[in-house]
Amino acid sequence: MRRNTHQTAWMRLGAATRLIQVDRERDAILDAFPDLAQSSRVRRKWTLSPEGRKAISEGMKRTWARRRAVRKAEVTTSRRKKGKHAHP
Repeated sequence: MRRNTHQTAWMRLGAATRLIQVDRERDAILDAFPDLAQSSRVRRKWTLSPEGRKAISEGMKRTWARRRAVRKAEVTTSRRKKGKHAHP
């Protein structure tokens, strides 16, 4: 079922209203349980050692090299099929 712009506008308005309600509910919960505020905001930064970064970098270089090779082979094959490089 395809939505028209009128429906989309109403859906967007409803979603925005719901987000405001959720924010208010979150604030009420955090007022009741202040200790949850700190635990919900704590985010641990994921860090890699220089060796780990290097290993990932080398792996990605190999991955992209393989993708380029496959793409090049596909282009070459498709040109041959179309007869662009046909030999007399």
